[in-house]
Amino acid sequence: MRILKLGQSLSTSKSVDSFMNLFSLDFDGVDDFVNLGNNSSLRPPVSGGVSLSLWCKWTDITTATSRMFSNSSNSSAYNGIACNKNTTGKLAMHTGDGGGMGGGDRRTLQTNSAVVSNNTWHHIVFVWTDETQTNWKIYVDGSAKAATASGTGSTNVYTTDDAFIGKRITGSTTFANGKMDEISFYNTALTSDRVLTIYNSGTPTDLTHEPDLIGYWRNGDPNGTSSFDTITDDSRNNNNGSMANMSADDIVTDAP
Repeated sequence: MRILKLGQSLSTSKSVDSFMNLFSLDFDGVDDFVNLGNNSSLRPPVSGGVSLSLWCKWTDITTATSRMFSNSSNSSAYNGIACNKNTTGKLAMHTGDGGGMGGGDRRTLQTNSAVVSNNTWHHIVFVWTDETQTNWKIYVDGSAKAATASGTGSTNVYTTDDAFIGKRITGSTTFANGKMDEISFYNTALTSDRVLTIYNSGTPTDLTHEPDLIGYWRNGDPNGTSSFDTITDDSRNNNNGSMANMSADDIVTDAP
């Protein structure tokens, strides 16, 4: 990992086409988030498979529930998909039906134990293979983790509300705490082999040409502060994100 100060130039010996991961976003757990808008490309049908890959690092995994990604509604029936880390270091993924995401109206898969550690970059992949949780998977650092399904919600229902990195709007809004980087979103259920390829033995790699990629947010790369306050979507869909309640200082040089 190479650490630069913001504003420091890269070596001219590097090709401008070389892939380098230098920056991540630091979320305060209070009100920081990235708004991705509400383009329909951000609402792929769960029945056909959906996957989210990202790198995360928390200073203290017990401080708060940390929201990662959501395209769920801001109404009382907050439908869609969402994922988070809870206060014991477990990871969870959800879908909501027409009755909302409360109680039995949502489907959830949660790891059976803590699967992340303090002050460590982890690669996390959530895989929604279908509507019924039959083969949902949560991978951490290339390995599928034991997890338990709950909830009796029916077919996932999307609304036209915005999608977010670091936030899920519910009755009581919670936000991300910690750092996130290299977020990729797919309209397919990634196989274990593809998860291992993306994990790349712990080193992020260029995903621009990944098949089935519908969103790719590098969280500050390649331009550092010049990216503020836009987080570019490097997939074909151009769903650029807008940093909310954040500053250029939240683009940091701690990256996996």
